Amino acid sequence: MTLRRRTFLLVTAAVWGVLLLALFVVDSLVARALRRQLDGALATHARTEAASCFDRPGGAAHVHERPVESTAGALTKYAAIYDLRTGAVLVKTRNYPDPPPLSPRAREICARGEEYFVDLLIGTASGPLRSVRGVWVPAPEPVAPRAILLLAVPNEMIAQVGGQIRSAAAVVALVGLLLAFGVARLLARRLTRGTEAIAAAARAVAAGDLSRRVRLDIPDAEIVGLGVDLNDMIERLARLLVSQRRFTSDAAHELRSPITAVRGQLEVALRDERSAREYRACLESCLEDVERLTRLAEDLLALARLEGRPTRGTDRVELRRVVQETLLRLSEGASAAGVHLELSPGPAVILSGDSLQLSRLLRNLVENAVRVSSAGGKVEVEVKEEGPRVLLAVMDRGPGVPTPLRERLFEPFTRLDSGRARGQGGTGLGLAIAREIARVHGGDLTYMDRPGRGACFTASLTGT
Repeated sequence: MTLRRRTFLLVTAAVWGVLLLALFVVDSLVARALRRQLDGALATHARTEAASCFDRPGGAAHVHERPVESTAGALTKYAAIYDLRTGAVLVKTRNYPDPPPLSPRAREICARGEEYFVDLLIGTASGPLRSVRGVWVPAPEPVAPRAILLLAVPNEMIAQVGGQIRSAAAVVALVGLLLAFGVARLLARRLTRGTEAIAAAARAVAAGDLSRRVRLDIPDAEIVGLGVDLNDMIERLARLLVSQRRFTSDAAHELRSPITAVRGQLEVALRDERSAREYRACLESCLEDVERLTRLAEDLLALARLEGRPTRGTDRVELRRVVQETLLRLSEGASAAGVHLELSPGPAVILSGDSLQLSRLLRNLVENAVRVSSAGGKVEVEVKEEGPRVLLAVMDRGPGVPTPLRERLFEPFTRLDSGRARGQGGTGLGLAIAREIARVHGGDLTYMDRPGRGACFTASLTGT
C-alpha cells in the first residue's frame, strides 16, 4: 500500500472517528439534559399533586386527571396513591388500570420525606406497554406522611428528541465522511507531492543521470530539508564518481608506464644475444621499475585502507619522540640531497592514535619537502599544542605550490612540479595519504605559503 493511500485512510478514519465521538457525546449530553428537565417538571408537579391528595371534604384521597404541563407541552399523566403502611392502592387515574406494587425501596425513601425516581413499563387499555418516567413522593400530613403518590409520564418526548438528534447525527456523519474524504485526499496529496519529486530524482540518479536534482519549490519545510540533503548527497556522489574515474585512469596510467618500460627492456634484451653485463644491466633497470611498482601498489593499498576510515588507534603516542625517530631515519637521504632536517624545540605532546600512521604522515611530508629543496636548504618541523588540538607543521624554502594546482593539491597522482617527477621516485600519492591519516586522527591537512618563499603543510590533530 502506498504512503498516499495509507495517509488517506488514516486521516479519513481519524476525522470520522472524532466526528462520531463528538456526535455520541452530544447525544448523551442532550439526553441527560432532557432527562433532568423532565425529572424537574415531574418532581414539581408530583409535590403539588401530593399536597392536595387529601384536601377534599372528609379527607378522602383523590388524584387530578389533568395532564402534566412541561416545556414540551401537555404530557399524559399516570398517577396512583398508595397507603404507606399497607401498600394498598387508595386511588388512581382512569388511564392507569394496573399500577405496580409499592416497592420497599420507594417506601423507605418516601418515609424519609424524599422522592424516588423510577423507569416503568405500564399497560394501557388502548395499546401495548409504554415506557414511562415515574416519581414516588410522600403525601404530607401534619405529623408524618401516611400515603405515597406515584406520578408517571411517557418517555416519548426524550425518545422523540433522541431520534431527531440521531437522524441529524446520521446526516452530519455522512456529510462529515464526505468532508473527511476530501480533507484526507488533499492532505495526502500535499504530504506526498514532495516525496514524489524525491522519488523521481532518485530514480533518475539510479539510472545514471547525476545531473538530476530535487526541485525545492515545495512549501513544506520538512520536505525541502530532505530535498536539500538529497541534493547534497547526489552532489557528493557525483564528485566521488568523477574522482573515482580520474583515480582509476591515473592509477592505470601510473601502472602502465613501468610495466611498459619493463616489457620494452625485456623485449630488447631477448631480441639478440647479449653479454652477461648487458643482461645484468637490463635486470637492474627492470628491478628499479618493479620497485617503483611495489611502492605504487603499497601506496594505493594504504590509501584504500585509510579512505575506508579505519578506527583511530588508542595508543598513547608521544608525538615529539615519533617525529625525532622519523627524522633520524630520513636524515641520511636528506643529507645525500644536501638538505638539513631540523625539529623546533618544545615540550612533549601526548595524543592517542597510531604511531606508525603518524610517522608515515610526517615521512611523506618531509620527503616531498626534501625533493623541492635545493642543496644547502633546510626543512623545519614544528610540533605544538593549540587548545584541544595538536599541530604538526613541515616547512621548506622550495618554490611552493603553483596557484592553479592548489585545488587539486591533495588529490591522488597530483604532481606539482618537476621536483616531484617520476624519476625522483614520487608516486603522487604522498599528500593524499598524509591527509587521510590526519583525518583518521580527527583533523585535516592544510597548505599555506611561507612568508618570503616556500611551503608550509600543517596537520591538525585532536589530542584524544
